[in-house]
Amino acid sequence: MITSTIKTSDIFKDLDSDDLQLIQNKAIKTVYLKDEVIFQQNDPGDQMYMVVQGVVEIWKSEGKILKGSRLARLEEGEIFGEMSLFDHKPRSASAVAAIENE
Repeated sequence: MITSTIKTSDIFKDLDSDDLQLIQNKAIKTVYLKDEVIFQQNDPGDQMYMVVQGVVEIWKSEGKILKGSRLARLEEGEIFGEMSLFDHKPRSASAVAAIENE
């Protein structure tokens, strides 16, 4: 399932099969339960993530409250957490596993 999601993701769609294989070889599948924190705002960032199944919400914390303002709701094939790879700054928001209830 990871391979098919990588191939159809907008960010990787123009890569050839060799490059896709390199990414696949680096990919690590991790399962998160509903409301489980994937990373928190201000954590160091050294990897990016892709939603393979389910929904991930991105939250901007307000003070000590983890879920302050929801910034995004991401679904299959969407990438998140990549900003820290480019700017080398701590995470600007938190990512939490969610289940579609709407």
